[in-house]
Amino acid sequence: MFTSPQECRTIRELLSGYALDALAPEEAARVRAHLTTCPACRDEHDCLAAVSAHLPLLRDALARDIGRRQQRYVPAPAESCHTSRQQLRRRRPARSILGTPLTVTQLLSRMRASGEPGERAGRSAPGPRATADGAEGRATPQSLRPVVTPWPAAG
Repeated sequence: MFTSPQECRTIRELLSGYALDALAPEEAARVRAHLTTCPACRDEHDCLAAVSAHLPLLRDALARDIGRRQQRYVPAPAESCHTSRQQLRRRRPARSILGTPLTVTQLLSRMRASGEPGERAGRSAPGPRATADGAEGRATPQSLRPVVTPWPAAG
């Protein structure tokens, strides 16, 4: 007998529940009736029924395995659970790499804002020197010159 593809699609969605005896009685009767007329759905049911027949064996095997694992493993002493800072650094090198450029940038911007490093430390700053273009003034080392131009003022 011919069955519609839509009916087969609906029954195939119910087949796993039918193989596990998890369907309501009316749904189980509907699936049972369809399986008598559709060989494709019957083949799929046979495969699912074979799998569901082995599930209790799997559950027992997993329970035995869990019991063996619990007996095998003993928790480590509390003092070995603590990791040193050095171990943490080795595990997360990217964090330190990302933080380094930001720290250097902050240092350079603070040095520019407060003047020469000697002035900040309370030492006398060197007097005015001639710059590359001949003008007198404090020469700014190349490393402290701004790399990025400041944002334009809002207008």
